[in-house]
Amino acid sequence: MAELLGEKYRTGIDPSDPILMMATLFEESQKRALDKLGAVMTKAAEDIATTTVLTENSARARCEQIVTEAGRWAGEQIRMAGADSGKLAADVVREFLDRTEAAARTATIAAWVSSSAAVATAAAAVGFLVLR
Repeated sequence: MAELLGEKYRTGIDPSDPILMMATLFEESQKRALDKLGAVMTKAAEDIATTTVLTENSARARCEQIVTEAGRWAGEQIRMAGADSGKLAADVVREFLDRTEAAARTATIAAWVSSSAAVATAAAAVGFLVLR
């Protein structure tokens, strides 16, 4: 660093100068802090990705359970209602299944959006610290 400053400003700086030592110490401290922050951000991003996958799988399993139970309920209702009411019950089941599938899609999209927002926030924080 002393050589760089000497070349740039054409001055002689003693490498044991306290200000130069402080600048070097600050530079090393900043580098270590950024390295640690990068590791924390990487871990956070991995945790967010894992949570997103688990949330999506949980939502999918719950939706499958709802669809299965809705199918059972609808089947019982159709058997009890008879042939004339079968068409009405099937329409209700179709509408319920459509709503359930739409809710599953919405849940999946919400999980991806929330994890993307978290990753974007983390990236912004890293960018702020790096560019600061």
